Amino acid sequence: MKHASKFIPLSLIAIIVLFIFLVVSRGHEDPQAAMPQDIPTIQLGFSAPLSGAFADWGQSIQRSVMLAIEDTEHDFEVDFQDSGCDPKQVVSNGKKFFEVDDISIVIGPGCLAGLKALMPVALENNALLFSRSEEH
Repeated sequence: MKHASKFIPLSLIAIIVLFIFLVVSRGHEDPQAAMPQDIPTIQLGFSAPLSGAFADWGQSIQRSVMLAIEDTEHDFEVDFQDSGCDPKQVVSNGKKFFEVDDISIVIGPGCLAGLKALMPVALENNALLFSRSEEH
């Protein structure tokens, strides 16, 4: 009788381990089979200085974003816009993203003056901003 009570938990553990092995190994055979095929495209806005005094910095961020979206299983569309660190251009880019293109996630602008100018517009449109800037 003692052997039967030990046998049930061990057999249950063996079945669970086998099930996990089958699920994991099936996912490795065909990665697309495990993913839903109707995942929507994620639209991002990108506003950074691609020209002007801070162009090197803005272009390196642009390249980083491009590398990051290539290295994911999700489908991204990024609208890259040059801000030149000009607050008026940052706001213009933001309005294009929010009001014309229906984009509510923005990377940038990176420049503090542009960020301060864009924040009220982003709040009005319930948008999410990812930006790094410092006040010196």
